[in-house]
Amino acid sequence: MSDKRTYTAEEVMDMLHCSKSTLMNYKYRGVLVPIKGVKPMVYSAKNVQAFIDGGEEFTPWEFENLKRENNRLREENRRLKAKFFKVQNVITVEAGDLIEQLAY
Repeated sequence: MSDKRTYTAEEVMDMLHCSKSTLMNYKYRGVLVPIKGVKPMVYSAKNVQAFIDGGEEFTPWEFENLKRENNRLREENRRLKAKFFKVQNVITVEAGDLIEQLAY
């Protein structure tokens, strides 16, 4: 692979020896997705190389989905910990009050 950071759709079709319809099929299946918001379609050289190399456990698209899911779960974990500590504080106060009452 060269030092390029991106490839045009034509360059990718040339590298993969595939037709435009095959490339579009890859796009719609989320297997090889072009960079969003760039016209004409341009592909990240890193993603193209990962696709060519195969053997990757996840496609770049699947990896991005995993990162989003990880961030969502991290936020959910943070919220649950906050709730847990709130309940723990209430229990600690109640237990302290109960111990105080039993001491008298």
